[in-house]
Amino acid sequence: PYTTLFRSRHTYATSVIEMGMDVPTAMAAGGWKSSAVFLGTYVAPRRNAGRMVADRMNQYQFDTKV
Repeated sequence: PYTTLFRSRHTYATSVIEMGMDVPTAMAAGGWKSSAVFLGTYVAPRRNAGRMVADRMNQYQFDTKV
C-alpha cells in the first residue's frame, strides 16, 4: 500500500500514546515542538475512547490492584 511520511507520523503518534507513553517523551522522540500540533494533528482518538476512559476511571476508583 501507498504510504507517506506524514501517514507514518500519524501512526507513530497514535500508537505510542495508546501504549501509554507520556506526551513529552513521545513528542521528543518524534521531533514535535508543539503539543497542540502533536495532539491536534497527529494523534487520532479511538472510536471507543469514552468507554476506555470510563473503564480506566472505574479501575482506579474501585479496583485495589491498580
